Amino acid sequence: MFNKKTVEDIDVENKRIVLRLDWNVPGDAHGEVTDDFRIKASLPTIDYLLKHGCSLIILSHRGRPDGPSREFSMEPVARKASQIIGREVKFADDLTGESAQTAVQQLKPQDILVLQNTRFYPEEKSGDEGFARRLASYGDIFVMDAFAVAHRTDSSVIGINKFLPSVAGFLIEKEITELSKAIENPKKPVLAITGGAKLETKLPLLKNFMNFADHIVVAGVMANILLHALGYRTGKSIFDKAELATAKDVLAQAEANGVKFILPTADVAVAKSRDETERQEIKTEEVAEDDFILDFGEKSTGKVKKLILDANTIIWNGPLGLYENPVFAKASKEIAQAIAASSAVSVVGGGDTADVVNSLGLSDKFTHVSTGGGASLDFMSGKKLPAIEALSDK
Repeated sequence: MFNKKTVEDIDVENKRIVLRLDWNVPGDAHGEVTDDFRIKASLPTIDYLLKHGCSLIILSHRGRPDGPSREFSMEPVARKASQIIGREVKFADDLTGESAQTAVQQLKPQDILVLQNTRFYPEEKSGDEGFARRLASYGDIFVMDAFAVAHRTDSSVIGINKFLPSVAGFLIEKEITELSKAIENPKKPVLAITGGAKLETKLPLLKNFMNFADHIVVAGVMANILLHALGYRTGKSIFDKAELATAKDVLAQAEANGVKFILPTADVAVAKSRDETERQEIKTEEVAEDDFILDFGEKSTGKVKKLILDANTIIWNGPLGLYENPVFAKASKEIAQAIAASSAVSVVGGGDTADVVNSLGLSDKFTHVSTGGGASLDFMSGKKLPAIEALSDK
């Protein structure tokens, strides 16, 4: 159960709301929005606040800028949001200066104002208290609804709550509720699918999965590490050899817990380079010294599909192959389609996996597609999220 106060637990009528959203959306070379998934995910909270006569001051970051840039400006995001919401969304090319302050002062009930990218300002990442205080001065209430940064300690994430009553929006509540259902009391059998580049990063997640999952499919670079630890040749596949000892420990722990790790031991898709335009599928034991393993092969993917049919709960965090190259996105796409067609409770842990599902137009076929990659990873690993902890308890 979500035990933090939400917008429904506080009087928001005609209040001025500082609303932290995650509108960190991708764009083209001119910064125009190419994927509006995260904007649409924030609509329930926005609609609720507008119906109660609130004026909204929206804060968000976008990308990883070194400073102000057109590419990462929030202005195109404000234009896109205006189209989606169906009303004017104002924009101020500033955050704490005079033009931002003037724009805030001119707001009327039900007005929406988007301020400039919080990460254009070094004070955001440094957790500057004075910076957070200035942002807090814009409103009466702080509403945190940016789940994707709930694991961060930025000024606009956990600093503002020191100066304003702070509650969660509906997206935060939904994320925590749905992810909790999947990991705390899931309907058996449970299938977990995880990929990633570094075993160390996903180790807490793997260990937590071992507490309740019946099968764990390991993909990506992590699969290469585990295959190598089992004695398979992995060619030129990229992984950190320093993690081999950890890989052997993980395999031993899984066996001790009675959990089955599913690896592409039947076949794999290989190429001589990561930007290859053709895939070759071979038996896993036939990997040559100059091969890169870049995806599950057809038989290995088939094994995962069978597990999907038998599962009642499926948690997916991380694509199966080098999905950025369409040639090696085959297994990820087939798995997404198989899960979408299943009757299991299905949860996608955000990030790259959400991109796969959304690109196929399948998000509405899943029980929950998270908006947060790192945040969902930390939460499903059993870690506390600073931005959630900072909110008022019910």
